[in-house]
Amino acid sequence: MVTVIASRPPMTAAQALSPDENASAERWRQWQQGNVKTNVADSRRMRFVFTALFVGVGMWLGIELLAPFLLR
Repeated sequence: MVTVIASRPPMTAAQALSPDENASAERWRQWQQGNVKTNVADSRRMRFVFTALFVGVGMWLGIELLAPFLLR
């Protein structure tokens, strides 16, 4: 049995858009580009925060575990 798949135009096919649709698409592209810059800055900031937290917790745990031997 052969399944019939409806054909559709390729994703790269150019479509005629109205000026409003073009303007909306351009605003969407600009918003996405701005979002990429924000995401990069946020991820860099969060990486620093998590690294600082990890180092802080590691130091605290190390001090807690070594304190009985250091205070003799």
